Amino acid sequence: MNTIYQVYNSGLAHEGVGIEKTRKDHIFMYNRRVEDWDSLIYELKDGGYTDYQNENKGMHLCSLKLREILEQQASEYDVFQWLEATVRHEGEERPYYVLHFPEPADVINKEKSKYSKSDGKLIVPRLSRALCEKYNVFTLLNPNSPLASHRIYIRENVKKAVEAAGCTGMEFQKENLAE
Repeated sequence: MNTIYQVYNSGLAHEGVGIEKTRKDHIFMYNRRVEDWDSLIYELKDGGYTDYQNENKGMHLCSLKLREILEQQASEYDVFQWLEATVRHEGEERPYYVLHFPEPADVINKEKSKYSKSDGKLIVPRLSRALCEKYNVFTLLNPNSPLASHRIYIRENVKKAVEAAGCTGMEFQKENLAE
């Protein structure tokens, strides 16, 4: 079970949700633990409620069902944090949780990845099979781009658990790991 998948929002999520209230630091909280959090309130714009809700600021918005699965499947090395949020639609409110990675995994194979010739920034990361071994739910450490934290990677056993639970709003793309 060495297969790693990148998680994407599916077509079910449609346009998704938009933030109704936010603070500037909610958007720039990458690569650090969040200690002071005001719960975010989202308004569903299009589509319906899904377990992995499309979110217009790059945060990973998960239902309680998805949260519980990720917690159960996490390895002892996976470091993530849950931040409260609410999604509203037509008078109904549901609790959601922002999946935040305060300590992204250092799993990039630097020799096999592609970088910009002009500024040396990472363009196409290639994950190292050996470095991924201990993780089940993670994001990438990319010092050139904190936005790399927008990518979620999961191991095959996590994917199977998510699918078995019937979670909605996500698709998976198999990663081509570098040796």
